[in-house]
This record gives sequence, structure tokens and C-alpha cells, in this order.
Amino acid sequence: MRDHARFNRSVFAILLQPTAAEEQTEAACKIIEKLTLKGQGYVPDTYLNPALSLHYGLLQAMAFNEEYDIEQDFTDTTKPNYDMIHTRVGPQLAAWKELLSEDVEANAPVPSATTRTKRKADTSVDEANMRDMYNDGKTSKVHSHPSIVGAVDTEFGSSKLTVAQLKSFCRAKALSIAGVKADLLARVDEWLEQHG
Repeated sequence: MRDHARFNRSVFAILLQPTAAEEQTEAACKIIEKLTLKGQGYVPDTYLNPALSLHYGLLQAMAFNEEYDIEQDFTDTTKPNYDMIHTRVGPQLAAWKELLSEDVEANAPVPSATTRTKRKADTSVDEANMRDMYNDGKTSKVHSHPSIVGAVDTEFGSSKLTVAQLKSFCRAKALSIAGVKADLLARVDEWLEQHG
């Protein structure tokens, strides 16, 4: 069932994505045709690594005790020639941009397929809340057994507090977080008695 719902959401998101009009597609094709490299196409070996070129240029200048001006002596052959691109396809880019600005669907935000995540539970318990729970437990959970009359139940807020909340409080007070819930409750109870 979950897979089916996830599939439907992804198909729905794909269907909602805007499609380009025929004239927009033709304008984009003209741009691509003008920018396509003629002849051999893109040959990566013809472009020097810019980091190595700069390094070798600096080494050569140091070896021959010469000045090395990075702006004059170094050229990055991997950097696009924007002037050439603009002269080659500038008018086509302007026309395509105009077509896109007129299209309402192209300017609408694209809906995204959201994935749901489980939010984490709030584990923050401040000292005032802990003291309130402690005092509530102290007054309402007095044992009536003759051997322990007047003893306070160590699980003062056991139904109200989670282990994560107890561990968070123990971390904040530099107490050990080892053990089960009863151990944590006993540690918090002892800390509240000492600092009460």
C-alpha cells in the first residue's frame, strides 16, 4: 500500500511539471546548434589543467629568477569564452528568454515530491518542570505500608516522563545516563533532594 501511494505521488509530481511550448523548444534547439563544436568536438587533451599550468609557470619563473604576473602570463584555457558565446548566440538567447518570460507556466514554481519524515519527540525537560513533577509525586505517592510509612515513591513521575526526557535532564546535570528508567528516576530524585 505504501509503495503504491509513493508511486502515485511521484507520478503526480512528474505530471505536474511544466512542459515547454513548441516555439520554446525550437528556440532552445537553435541555441544548441549554434554552440555545438564543429569538427572533432570536445577533446579534453587540448585543454591544460589550470592548476598545473599556474604551478609550472610559477616554478619556471622562480627557476629563471623572473617576474610572474598571473593576470598577464597565465591563461585558463578551460574558462569559457563568454564574448564568443555572446556573439554567436546572443540574439537567440534574448529571444528564448523573452519566450520564457511570457510563459506563465514556466514562471510557476515546480511542485516537489515531498518525503515525509518522522519528527523527533520533544525530550527537553527543564529543572522547573522536573521539580513540579517531583513535588506532585512526593505529595500524592506516599506509601501506606507500615514498614515504609512516609517514604516517597522513587518513581515520582514515571507515567509522565520518558527515558529520553530523563536522560536529557541527566546529561544537563552531568549525571550518569546508564541504566533503566528506575535507575534514571532514582538519580534524578537524588539530585533534586540534594539541590532542593
